[in-house]
Amino acid sequence: MRIVFISDTHGYHNLVTVPDGDVLVHCGDYTDPNFNEENFKIWFKRQPHKHKICAEGNHDKFNPIRERKIIIDGVMFCVSPFVSKNVDVLITHYPPFGILDKSFRNELCGSMKIKKLVDDIKPKIHAFGHIHEGYGIKNTKDTKFINCSLLDRDNGLVNEPIVVDYLK
Repeated sequence: MRIVFISDTHGYHNLVTVPDGDVLVHCGDYTDPNFNEENFKIWFKRQPHKHKICAEGNHDKFNPIRERKIIIDGVMFCVSPFVSKNVDVLITHYPPFGILDKSFRNELCGSMKIKKLVDDIKPKIHAFGHIHEGYGIKNTKDTKFINCSLLDRDNGLVNEPIVVDYLK
């Protein structure tokens, strides 16, 4: 299964070249206060990926936080910072504390609650965004962490979507 991860497009989604894959995951902040959310929804639906998953970020108009589980070809995806267990791919907007969460001021800005959650459930992949400067991948013994923020701190579209070939 080929999974394409993106985050923090902040209305610049039309400028993103999205690689082919089976699942497209957006980890939130697809909009900002001056952006029309409907434009993003149309763009997202038009992407050719068979499955599409979108989390809400702090700049998006979103419903109260709720747990969303999606099973695709036997792989459990969960969109929420509040989950139980047996999650293969965890999708949140915020990073866990201390992992790909360093700001331009050299401060760690991740969530301790999400770090504890990841330590407890040990997903194979944890994808997130929010901290634009944290873009990249970090592998640990149990989890591949992916900060897939496409914009830099000045909202320049500088990063590429991250593609992972996931084997169950």
